[in-house]
Amino acid sequence: MQVIFMPTKTLLLILALVLILIMLEIMFTPSIAQINNNLLLNQYFFLL
Repeated sequence: MQVIFMPTKTLLLILALVLILIMLEIMFTPSIAQINNNLLLNQYFFLL
């Protein structure tokens, strides 16, 4: 059982760290994310 649970714990820790890094990047660079979202929305509206 330990052999099965150890990799899952490590994977969960890695996923948690990645999510935290992504959230920090979004918090520190809100303007870039907003500009990218606006450009994507404009492209979708022009395609429609």
